[in-house]
Amino acid sequence: SPYGFPFFLDRVKNKPDVEGNLCQLRGDVVYIQPQAKASLRAYDKARLRLNNDNDPDEQPTQSFRNRLTGKVAEIPTEIDPKSGKRIVLWDDIQNAFQNAGSIWNAKSLVPLMKDNPKPLIPERIPYHPKVVLDVVVKTTEQTISTREDVRLPQIQSARNESKNHDDRLNQTLATLAIADNTNQSLVVYPEGIPHGTQSSILERIDQMEKRMDEKFDKTNLMQQQTLDQLAVIHNRVEAAITQTYELHEYPIPRLFIVLPNWRRV
Repeated sequence: SPYGFPFFLDRVKNKPDVEGNLCQLRGDVVYIQPQAKASLRAYDKARLRLNNDNDPDEQPTQSFRNRLTGKVAEIPTEIDPKSGKRIVLWDDIQNAFQNAGSIWNAKSLVPLMKDNPKPLIPERIPYHPKVVLDVVVKTTEQTISTREDVRLPQIQSARNESKNHDDRLNQTLATLAIADNTNQSLVVYPEGIPHGTQSSILERIDQMEKRMDEKFDKTNLMQQQTLDQLAVIHNRVEAAITQTYELHEYPIPRLFIVLPNWRRV
């Protein structure tokens, strides 16, 4: 046909255009114009939309929930012209949940509908009445995984260092710096960590900081004891030098022997 792909509908007289002016109405036939770059994808999608316009008030919706944030959205369903069953278009899901990666019904993955074995165009999933489907967003999932992989080794490394550096002030300060960096990471990205995991990590950091404070106090005490010992040694050396100087400058005899008077017998 020079007009593209026609299909017949009962109630399309009030539809001047479909899918962004890609379709034209001629009586009871809707034509998709090839010169308007219409494709089979646009054709199928337009047909799905028009087949569901019989009674918009009775059009059921599918409930979706973001698995991480808990955001819930109601997405209208469509009728598959081939099977007559209700479906949800993948484009509608991605419009409601940006970067949606997969759909889950509890612990079961909801796959895209296929036609031996190629995916149907436009992509779609079956309708699940009275069920809230979970949406897993790819970017959020990858970000959480990366943050957990980076932070947990830092905390474990800080704990190992705190056990091996009891008498070393410099390494203790380095461990404190690692703990401080880890704590700052938790402050910058609190939204990507579940509340239970964040509480557990903060508790570990508090315990680690207490141990480091104790070791810091021990190091200060050892430094003070060393300074006291140096002061005692300095005083002793100064006394010895003073005594040696006095003996050199003032050679006064320190031993006197009293002899009896000499008598001639």
